[in-house]
Amino acid sequence: MIYKLVEVEAGGRIRSTAKFSEAKETYPGRKQVFRFSSEEGTFSGDVIGLEDERFAAAEPLLVPVMRHGRRVEPALQEAATTARAAQQRFLAARARLPSPVAALGATDPPFPVSHSNVSKNCANTYRCPSSRRRAAKLVGVVLISPITVFWEVDAQADFMLPDGKL
Repeated sequence: MIYKLVEVEAGGRIRSTAKFSEAKETYPGRKQVFRFSSEEGTFSGDVIGLEDERFAAAEPLLVPVMRHGRRVEPALQEAATTARAAQQRFLAARARLPSPVAALGATDPPFPVSHSNVSKNCANTYRCPSSRRRAAKLVGVVLISPITVFWEVDAQADFMLPDGKL
């Protein structure tokens, strides 16, 4: 499990966040993964962009399943039927992977995954201290105030291990 905080809500306001460590780069804002396909229907690459971006030739992959601790849509089918449907979606998607990727071995080149230009520009603007205020205007982001305390949780250690703090 990997958890990267990219947004917080405080006082009814949603604010993007980013980590500035060279070793652990993050991109602020809610994301969407866009999958592109070749003319033959084979998957050709993914672009990680911001939630509200659109690419005419790509299929958005992420859909909300929970909001406020509740399922977005109630279960309409039995668990076995839902599992079979998920299995069929998986098999159909796997059939569209490029052969080297579907083989599950090392591939050269690997399946292309990149960040959108909008996402990169947003992240780069955040990383440049002199332009952070300007970034808030450009991308509609409210920065966390200097008095806000951010507590980073190591999800693996703190949540998963028996002696974890949470």
